[in-house]
Amino acid sequence: MSLPSFLDFEVVKEPWNRYELAEGSILKTRLVLTKVTKDEQDTRVNAYSFDFQNIAVVLTGERGQPSSKSFSQEEIRAATAKEIQHQTISEEPNEYSVNDGAHIRIKSSVYRVTKTSLFDKSGKPIYWIDFNQIPQIKRPPVGETLPSPVPRTVEVQND
Repeated sequence: MSLPSFLDFEVVKEPWNRYELAEGSILKTRLVLTKVTKDEQDTRVNAYSFDFQNIAVVLTGERGQPSSKSFSQEEIRAATAKEIQHQTISEEPNEYSVNDGAHIRIKSSVYRVTKTSLFDKSGKPIYWIDFNQIPQIKRPPVGETLPSPVPRTVEVQND
């Protein structure tokens, strides 16, 4: 068994997806890819694996009793009160260019929005959002030579 290779990638596009909630609020979501790995011994397309973060923001004027507590995922999940219907306003796939020549598209979709009984420190309601991610990978043709990666320098500042 071989260890996976970590691949560098460039973002081609990472758009915000938008949904209208039945209560009149707007839900904005974004998938952010953080890591791409590939099993070099595996020739199948699904030899790639991904790590990512989902970002979700609900634009609402609703306010409740502010809480000074930071809630765990378990507490948020346990406090789910009711499922909120939603309609898609815009939903575009993310696109990435990988340094092995592959092109990756990941479609992220919201399939369930649940409002909890909790409120954040500003008094905004807290929601639990369930997502689906569907990747598509277009590999370079076999035998195609790839350009050497260009070394990049990153400046890190300590505050």
